[in-house]
Amino acid sequence: MNKNHISFLNSVIATTAHTATIYGAPLIGLKQVDIGGMISKKIFRTENHAPGLIIHYLLGTVIFPWSYNLVAKNFLPKNKTTSSLTWGLMLWSFGHTVVVPVLADRDYFKKKPSRAAAYFLAHVAYGICCSGKNKRS
Repeated sequence: MNKNHISFLNSVIATTAHTATIYGAPLIGLKQVDIGGMISKKIFRTENHAPGLIIHYLLGTVIFPWSYNLVAKNFLPKNKTTSSLTWGLMLWSFGHTVVVPVLADRDYFKKKPSRAAAYFLAHVAYGICCSGKNKRS
């Protein structure tokens, strides 16, 4: 297996870290980013957050790692930590400028800037966890 490959286990850990960061943001003085609620309201037209969280986990554990392994890793730095962190920041940039404004509203992060900080930290956590650094690497 390619050393620059994101494994399924790493993507589960990364998505869990991302989700814990955006929902646990109030614990560190930031505003919560309710991505599950945003997805559920916009796509499923429901207040139930479960469908949105399922989509969020599917994207974070399957779709994003698959697209990274298929395409992005060939264009990113060869160091796994650097490339995974860059990938997390690329996802943050796209989410911050396109996805969240479409799901919530254009001024979602402007209304509460600490949401932007929580969202950024969550994507840094995602990128770091995707690198999967361990003794065998």
